Amino acid sequence: MRNQKMWIKIGSCAVALLLAITGVAAAAIGATDAGKNTPDISAATEKSDKGAQTPIEKNETVYVLAGADGSVKKVIVSDWIKNNRAAKEITDRTDLSELQNVKGDESYVLNADHATVWNAEGKDLYYQGTIQKELPVDLKLTYRLNGEAISPEKLAGKSGKVSIRIDYTNRQFSEVLIDGKTEKIAVPFVMLSGMLLDGERFTNVQVSNGRLINDGDRVAVIGFALPGLQENLKIGRDKLELPDYVEITADVKEFALSTVMTLATNSLFNEIDTSKLNDLDNLGKQAEELSGAMTKLIDGSSALYGGLTQLLAKSGELIAGIDRLGQGADTLATGTKALSEGLKTLVSKNDDLNGGARQVFDALLGTVSAELAENGVSCEKLTAENYRQVLGKLLTAPSEAQKAQLIAIAGHELDEKLKAANVPESYFTAVKKLLFDRLQAGETQEDAMREISAQLQNAGVVSAVAGNTAIAPDAAVFSALTGAGLDQQTAGLLAKLCTYLSGANQHQPIENLDTAKAMAADAAAVQAAASDPHAAEKINALCLQVSLTALKPTVEQAIAQLDGYQTFYQGLLAYTNGVQQAYDGSAQVSAGADQLAAGAKELKNGSAALVGGVQQLSDGSKKLADGLKEFNEKGIRKLTELAGGELAGAVTRLKATIDVSKAYQNFAGMPEGAAGSVKFIYKTDEIAVK
Repeated sequence: MRNQKMWIKIGSCAVALLLAITGVAAAAIGATDAGKNTPDISAATEKSDKGAQTPIEKNETVYVLAGADGSVKKVIVSDWIKNNRAAKEITDRTDLSELQNVKGDESYVLNADHATVWNAEGKDLYYQGTIQKELPVDLKLTYRLNGEAISPEKLAGKSGKVSIRIDYTNRQFSEVLIDGKTEKIAVPFVMLSGMLLDGERFTNVQVSNGRLINDGDRVAVIGFALPGLQENLKIGRDKLELPDYVEITADVKEFALSTVMTLATNSLFNEIDTSKLNDLDNLGKQAEELSGAMTKLIDGSSALYGGLTQLLAKSGELIAGIDRLGQGADTLATGTKALSEGLKTLVSKNDDLNGGARQVFDALLGTVSAELAENGVSCEKLTAENYRQVLGKLLTAPSEAQKAQLIAIAGHELDEKLKAANVPESYFTAVKKLLFDRLQAGETQEDAMREISAQLQNAGVVSAVAGNTAIAPDAAVFSALTGAGLDQQTAGLLAKLCTYLSGANQHQPIENLDTAKAMAADAAAVQAAASDPHAAEKINALCLQVSLTALKPTVEQAIAQLDGYQTFYQGLLAYTNGVQQAYDGSAQVSAGADQLAAGAKELKNGSAALVGGVQQLSDGSKKLADGLKEFNEKGIRKLTELAGGELAGAVTRLKATIDVSKAYQNFAGMPEGAAGSVKFIYKTDEIAVK
């Protein structure tokens, strides 16, 4: 199994489920809290009232606004300083300019050593700013039409065979001492690039180093790359090729592209426990010993066959010279003893080889269990015998405890995404309940979120208008509604909405009555969803489905990879058992050779029978030599090549790569001693048909 972390990507599914929430948030907040944005997380060093310095996290999200070719236009950094101890002051260091507090009115000053001192008053701090600094990874997008290079501007509206290639260049290095030599090791970033392609414009879509998801109307393209990792590990591309680019090809009609979003993060490598890589070193040493013993065995079997062939060719002389046969029998006895000793050496390594392979298997199983536990999902201990049943049951029939864990994970992720999208918390229950109802009714996710977005927008406007005393109800509308028997409260709200709408569209208030009624109905629907007595039950069902959908590919991949190692492990057990049997048989052959030497003097009267016996022994020794040679070529040698020098060197370099990754925690600056993390989100300009 590759050293990739088997995360439970509940968050990724939640992101997909809430792609349209950004629009929802803009609509809802626009009516009530315009101008506020919730940035991503960041943290610094906090100072308690007693003056004690406590190192805490500082996480950053770096937003890169780029042209359609990947050229950087602007870099915005968002930070969240989490005030864990409710400190009055928080001291931070940053290279950002144009600092802006985006979620509060806390102020800051620069102290004598140019550190930023925030007047936190016990609150968390959210701020953002801009920076002009070289990014750790550069993106370059190139386009071709019918095989010819073309600029994105000229490509807009064109038709034909189009290719889009995204190249990633890693520029973030650290100098590391490896085997006594200073080398440059790149910070290992995982690059995930995604785009949505219109199914009417794009057909026959293919992607290298990625995958496609087609819902009939659109094609989602997700590409994956690890720039710089191939050079870090120094593994030949003929053995293992790590992608550093993504290329998409398609037949296109009137080319247009909304945007390309790319996530760059090194968090994947930061969670790898390098101590678990030591077993690979042991396996490499054992494989080298196995290869040496196998060479001795082949040499011995070849020598045996050569001697028997020669003996058979001289059988005529052997009949005439029984004394020389006795000498040959002695030689045969010596050779069979050497063969037996060689097999004995090989057998002595069986336990080490089997034990090392089992340790690797147990480590892989432990990694899967640990990563499930780290993400909040418990399961019984995985073994080589039960992993398929346990992991399969997690997907098809999770226990009540596991259901509760999966619901909690997805619920938390959904809430966090709604917060990040600036959806008011009062709307959380309504959004999730409305989404459940619409999906149950057979609507697509896109249609459901579009309708919910409109409902939340109208609900936000209705709430804002209702609470705005500066807007007066239109008298004519109010009179007409109350005259028709409508209660005064509802009539007053509709009359205020008509006044508000007439100011926006210059129509007479009475002409906006139908629109006002529709907006009020949407507001009522949102309120009803929030107060539905069965909302919690429905939301739990939604969250469970989200979690299981996200969990399925990860668990299936884990099972497939464990199955692959299971095949290798069982084959290894069969091989070592065969070696043991071969050794047991060789002891018998050696004893027989001794008896042959002892009875050589008696062969004179039975020399004719001896010729036939030598023929059979020669044929059998040839089969043994040929079989051992084939097994060495197809099995032992390849195992040694895989587990030998190149892998050993790669393990050392992988450890160095992980250490470099863990040391890279910030982009725009952080206090000494603080812990942190950083991710980069690139967004390219759209290519529109003019």
